[in-house]
Order: sequence, then structure tokens, then C-alpha cells
Amino acid sequence: MKGTPPEYRDQPHREEDPEHPPPAEARQGATLGHMRWVLRISMVLAAIGLIAAWLLL
Repeated sequence: MKGTPPEYRDQPHREEDPEHPPPAEARQGATLGHMRWVLRISMVLAAIGLIAAWLLL
């Protein structure tokens, strides 16, 4: 811990700290890709809408 600032040297690591569980455990849910599809479809629709508006004006 040579490069650690003095105020953090005596504090426990995240893995050892019961109040701050690791991110995967704290998430409390599955990381499914459904929202990625929603984002992709909405981005494509937004691009089509912008292109259509640009061509029609």
C-alpha cells in the first residue's frame, strides 16, 4: 500500500467491508439484455425519423 493516501491505509478493503457488498451482489437482479434491444430499436427509429424529416423539409 505504498501509493495509498494515509487516510485510506487503515480502512478495510471493499471485499472485507460488510456494509458495502461487491457490485454484482448489491445489484440484486439479473443483468439481462432486454433494455439493450429497447435502446437499439429506439435509436434506429429515431434515426429514421430524423432522416425522414430532413428529406421531407
